[in-house]
Amino acid sequence: MLSLFTSPGDSLAESVQLDAWQAFQYPLSLVHTVGTLIVCFPYMIVTPIWAFSTLFIVLLPRVTNRLKAAWEGRRIPTSRIAKGVWTIHGRRYDLTEFADTHPGGPWMLELGRNRDCTGLFESYHIFSDMTKLDRILARYELPESKAIKENIGPADNPTGLIFRDAFHEDVKKMARDHFRERGVSHKMKPWVFLCVLIVIAFEIIGLIGIVFYGYRVFLVIVPPLGWLLTGNVSHEASHFGLSSRPWVNTLFAMSSAPLNFNSTCWYIQHIAQHHVYTNDEDDVDLYHFLPVARTTRLSRWHKQFKLQWLSVWMALPTTVLHLSFVVPMDLLTGYIDPVTGTKRYEQCGNVEDLVAGARWSIILEFVLSFSLMPIMFYYHGLVTGFCWLAVLYSFSSLLFVVFTQGAHLQEQCMSPLEEADKSWGKRQVLTSLNFSPDSFFWSLASGGLNMQALHHILPTISSSHLMDMYPRFKEVCAKHNVGLKESDDIFSFFKGFYDWIKELSNEDPLLDKVDDDKASNKVHDDKVNELPMIESLSNENEDPLLDKLKKS
Repeated sequence: MLSLFTSPGDSLAESVQLDAWQAFQYPLSLVHTVGTLIVCFPYMIVTPIWAFSTLFIVLLPRVTNRLKAAWEGRRIPTSRIAKGVWTIHGRRYDLTEFADTHPGGPWMLELGRNRDCTGLFESYHIFSDMTKLDRILARYELPESKAIKENIGPADNPTGLIFRDAFHEDVKKMARDHFRERGVSHKMKPWVFLCVLIVIAFEIIGLIGIVFYGYRVFLVIVPPLGWLLTGNVSHEASHFGLSSRPWVNTLFAMSSAPLNFNSTCWYIQHIAQHHVYTNDEDDVDLYHFLPVARTTRLSRWHKQFKLQWLSVWMALPTTVLHLSFVVPMDLLTGYIDPVTGTKRYEQCGNVEDLVAGARWSIILEFVLSFSLMPIMFYYHGLVTGFCWLAVLYSFSSLLFVVFTQGAHLQEQCMSPLEEADKSWGKRQVLTSLNFSPDSFFWSLASGGLNMQALHHILPTISSSHLMDMYPRFKEVCAKHNVGLKESDDIFSFFKGFYDWIKELSNEDPLLDKVDDDKASNKVHDDKVNELPMIESLSNENEDPLLDKLKKS
């Protein structure tokens, strides 16, 4: 029956529109179904493997061991080292008493506890009077260290590189002049901080809309908001560059949750290791995709890497799942990967001590991020909840990968030691790729990661200042003949990363020669098989793996 307010002509028009819409329903439904399967497929493979290995390979043996120890009255020793020692430029200090009054906060000092922290000390005291710092350190120097009369060499640290060279000093002077001339702090600009608070509010609204009201549109809105917070806030706070108040940095570093990474683990991975040992053998970022894909020739080639140009697409959409759940679990349990034979972040000399001291922080962030899963399943059911989580995590992962992995994992950023002249500062520039450094949009969208070289050599400066500083930074680089690497846009930036992944899917050239020698000279197979998955880096050779294979 027609409404009193509609004519037969109106009804006919509505019928035609309805038929036209129904004609599009099937293809739209098909696209939706195929898209859902593509997004969920990596998680359909990875999630059961991770759940099974976590429960039965990682947790069950350790729980059993603890119950057995409790039954027998044994106490499992802690990995926490009672005495703290900080090594800077070859000299040893006990800074335990200084930790509470340290301007950067006790956690900043904790990252250098019981390890050589020369790199951390040099890169985070850009604006400090080094003479005054040396006097402070002298009060805490250990007696056995004071007994060393001879001068310590400038490269006497695990990096094998030199700090405070002419280039490094000029870059620091440029930074000090920049902020002195403007009379502003090097921490986050106030207007950027206000924008941050607005983004946090929108992310919370978006998560509430997804979980409690089922608004699917937020599935594609929340991940970009999460990345904006991760790139501009969490990353910056973890570098102690957001605020001069340590507790503010610690709090906002956790804004990466629940969709990006565990910030406590991030400090170990990113601050303590990656920024100090960029693209060196101790840079843990080189090994994150193992055993699915290798990102450096320091990882020995294996047959499974032949298809890593394809298999890496199983790892990339699950990156944040790895950083939020796999990494914390591996660190907390000390799990040894059966394929690589290594512990998570074992390149970090004090990793067990650090994890033992920060155990409850890691667990708290793990639980907060993990809680999103059961909540989604409760309100939306197992299937819908799984699919929606897969969309959230996939989108977040791809944003994280696109903006971060191309910064260093490029062929042109590898093995720059000879060109760097053993300068730590030059190495930071030569191992980094920048893109669109004159674009305000990309600076904001990437959290300043588009000016990677400047960020790496001056990590404690807020990304909100980097675009203002970049022109003068280029002048300093030109003065010292340090070649800045720049990409025209983000597409070529990411393409360079993927091209490097494809290049490493090929067998290393010298391995072919070794195989020929084995066939002709009947070299025993075990000779080559003795090589570990991850080889060591030598300062004298661009590719130590090939050098060792020659000797084999």
